[in-house]
Amino acid sequence: MQRQGDLLLRLYGQRRGRAAEYWGEKYLESNKWVLTMGVPKGANAWYEAQSSGFRCYLDAFAAGINAYAQEHSDLIDYQLKVVLPVTPQDVLSHLQRLLLFTFIVDPGRVTDINDTKSTPGSNGWVIAPKRSADGKAMLLANPHLPCGDLFLWYEAQITAPGIDAYGATLVGIPVLAIAFNDDSGWTHTVNTHDGWDAYELKFQKDGYLFDNKVLPFKIKNFSLKVKQNDGSLREQIFTLKNSIYGSVISEKMLK
Repeated sequence: MQRQGDLLLRLYGQRRGRAAEYWGEKYLESNKWVLTMGVPKGANAWYEAQSSGFRCYLDAFAAGINAYAQEHSDLIDYQLKVVLPVTPQDVLSHLQRLLLFTFIVDPGRVTDINDTKSTPGSNGWVIAPKRSADGKAMLLANPHLPCGDLFLWYEAQITAPGIDAYGATLVGIPVLAIAFNDDSGWTHTVNTHDGWDAYELKFQKDGYLFDNKVLPFKIKNFSLKVKQNDGSLREQIFTLKNSIYGSVISEKMLK
């Protein structure tokens, strides 16, 4: 919070699907994406799925953020205070939004499965002791991410009973993603696992074809509030269609 408090609160506000309500039209697509992927809806279930010990850590992390914000209110952008108080569900579902619905399911690519641009990449190298000049193992972590916003790395050390580790994590995440301790080191990079599938649906009247039958979509309407330049709120209805495969993420009109 001391170093990146404003960014942290902005990221947590986006995970709620209310960023356009807080800060205006430019966050509308962010709202729609997290609602389509069920990020706000999944927050409580993800939190309850954790062990009691890890829930305590999440609770403490959120409590620390709120304590800092209360003690140093003058250091926080007034537009971002609307996110307070932060909850442990904010912390965990921000992580889910980042890992599952930004890294694995890239919203830019998932809406165009024919995109032929080069895929993202990064590097992780390990040198065995017998191949290094000083006879010690070496680990190189080289993530290829933009330096800012959702992808901003934060250097940190965690020293507590049972742990002493130094490395980096992305803002808003309470664990070290790339780090080392006295015994080991860890990093991560892009890999080629099949993390998501896209299905092409054939629309029929108010539904879609499945096994030569027309099935209806499950429709859910979200009332989105969008902050205007004069501070007022404009309401917009966002309609989400769901099939047996999941949410409909894009529609192309046939000529």
